[in-house]
Amino acid sequence: MLTFVSLLAISLVIFKYFQQPKIYQSFHTDTDYTFIFYNDSTYKVVINGHHGHFDVQGKYKINKDTIQLMNFERFNGDSNGKYLMLGDSAIIDLTYFWDYKIMWNNEHNHSGRERFEFFKKPNLDTLVEVDKQEFEAIVQQCTNFLTQKVEFDVFHSPYIDSTHLHTGILRLLNTFKTNQNSSFEKEIFKSAKFIEFLKVIKEKDYEKLAHKGYFGWIPCKDGGYYSRYLKIEFGGEIHPYSKYTIKK
Repeated sequence: MLTFVSLLAISLVIFKYFQQPKIYQSFHTDTDYTFIFYNDSTYKVVINGHHGHFDVQGKYKINKDTIQLMNFERFNGDSNGKYLMLGDSAIIDLTYFWDYKIMWNNEHNHSGRERFEFFKKPNLDTLVEVDKQEFEAIVQQCTNFLTQKVEFDVFHSPYIDSTHLHTGILRLLNTFKTNQNSSFEKEIFKSAKFIEFLKVIKEKDYEKLAHKGYFGWIPCKDGGYYSRYLKIEFGGEIHPYSKYTIKK
């Protein structure tokens, strides 16, 4: 029969176990990541490798199955600090969808996987409607962006947030490739502004660069790709959300 002292000792062991910090680890993109979650609602992330050698600390809060890193310093691109918890076994980064598994016996041995099954696309049947004047303005803005500097790295602008511009460029290309059914649309694509846009696209070899993975492409069943960063398709079957619908 268990004595009171024995029960107390067992209780203390169990209490101590659940008071231990939860540690998750993953190795990917030539970098080792370790997430440590303490019971006082603070966290520590240790990064070693290609993406640098440093620690990030702050507070976290839990909302149902999601853990949010507060006071979050962006240590990995534009990650928003939200992670899906798969019980106590793993967490999934809800920006890049890498997984980080619970670490046992201080063993750093998990090679991270991209868990795209947790990725949610927007409604791809939503129309993005613009009139002819608005369409031409987008063409001009995107052309200016691509030609502003010869040495300009069009994918990593230190001067502006270029996300909406890359989305615009890809939407323009998708529109050109799929919307040439009417004389109205054909007239727009023959305009001097659009011809100049296509010329710059070719000079920059933009499509080839875009496919190199700058935008976090997810392969689609139809042979195309979907960017989880820009939330837009490119190649394959193009849905309405990934192109412009030009109103007459």
